[in-house]
Amino acid sequence: MPTSDLFGAKPYERYELPDVIKDRHRHNELIKYASSLLARDCPLSEAKILFKDAWQRCEQPPTARFPITLEEAYSKLKDVYSRYPAGRSEAYQKRSASSQQQGASPQSQPAPTRRRLPTGRRTSGTHAPSWHISSSSLMHA
Repeated sequence: MPTSDLFGAKPYERYELPDVIKDRHRHNELIKYASSLLARDCPLSEAKILFKDAWQRCEQPPTARFPITLEEAYSKLKDVYSRYPAGRSEAYQKRSASSQQQGASPQSQPAPTRRRLPTGRRTSGTHAPSWHISSSSLMHA
């Protein structure tokens, strides 16, 4: 099972818009969708047409606390298109090529182990800080 990124998208999976974009998820969902369109080299003029459908799926008052206008949605799209280059990232392409050479599909690769830090935050197994002390090492002291 692949791990999730900061916005909850799983690597190597195509982003799909939810049927309804809930109030507290509108920003992240619209940014993920805009990034997905950009990664697929969708021209901005076409992306605006598709993005209007995404905006129409967003909850609006009275279900949502505040409205989101079409102009606000378009500003998120334009921000993503102005901030990042079109197409897949170089890191994505390297990971994809690496997994193809190994003969394994990206979804079949095991998720990294997770362990708790003293502050209560989680970290991936390979990214744990060197100062991390496990509870088992404290028992032997």
